[in-house]
Amino acid sequence: MSYRTDGGGLAFKCGDIKLQGGGSSWATKLSQLGRQKGCLRIITYSLPNIDFIKRVFGKRPENIFIIANPEASSVQRRAEAIKEEFPNIRIALNRKIHSKVVLIEPRTVMVSSANFGKSGWHETTVSFHSKKAHDYYVGHEFDRWWDISDEVYKSVREAHKECTKSVQEVSR
Repeated sequence: MSYRTDGGGLAFKCGDIKLQGGGSSWATKLSQLGRQKGCLRIITYSLPNIDFIKRVFGKRPENIFIIANPEASSVQRRAEAIKEEFPNIRIALNRKIHSKVVLIEPRTVMVSSANFGKSGWHETTVSFHSKKAHDYYVGHEFDRWWDISDEVYKSVREAHKECTKSVQEVSR
């Protein structure tokens, strides 16, 4: 039996697939990110701490879009910390997000049981290279969820600095 493209998803053929078990972390999977120029899109339930973000994104902190769930532990605080350290990383929050998907232009798709970050659990990830699958998921899922999510524009501390600055300018 062959899969068919329908309202439930895209059927595609792919000759480059990797099934990864518990021994491969997100940091390892994304270790070559600094060499890639395309957009990185992440959908994850929770967010990792800022030290993990610095280690993974420090070499290339732009063209990164993350959607996470604000109901997960510390997500709002971590999103603000990421924005403060890396203002070009775009983060949006949506209470309906639970999937774990990483998309790297132009053709990498990773679907995992693991949230983005470190995990102490046994996790499994399926990674494959397919421009057709990448572009389908970006257009049919990621963009749609991004559009209905609430973007985190700046940290509270950053907003406070701007507010204080404008008050000082007005009082001059």
